[in-house]
Amino acid sequence: MEKRIVKKYDRNELVNKKISSFENRFMSNSKWKRLFLTLFENIDIVKLCEVRDFFNPCFIFITTDLQSIDYGKHVHNECIDKILLDNSLDGGDACYYREIEYLEFLKYWKGGKFGRLMTPKIIYQDTNKIKEIISKIGKFELEETEEYLRVIGYK
Repeated sequence: MEKRIVKKYDRNELVNKKISSFENRFMSNSKWKRLFLTLFENIDIVKLCEVRDFFNPCFIFITTDLQSIDYGKHVHNECIDKILLDNSLDGGDACYYREIEYLEFLKYWKGGKFGRLMTPKIIYQDTNKIKEIISKIGKFELEETEEYLRVIGYK
């Protein structure tokens, strides 16, 4: 029986390959850090932000549940700590700044149901104010539709 050679999984290699597939890179670690710190300083305006990590096929949610966290302590130059992103203490995979394809701020979404007879509440967030806040800290590549505002990391 012939042995099959299995290549060792190299996350950095996969990330670098994905990054090289984009034509434009708009963000640096320091720019991401400045943006996240500003968003959390304005958490009363930013109700929901989805972080699109191109490496993992999932969205990470930042919500107002995180208001009690000392953000300066948990935002790192190279890594967004798991506790910062989903209020989890499990120490799972972190999302590195260089793996963020974009941040998405939905203009509205359905809130949770409060029973069978009540329809879900529609929740709105003011993406114009969010855009204003973001523009005060620097120049960012933005994409806007009727449904969302995105801060683009790669395109």
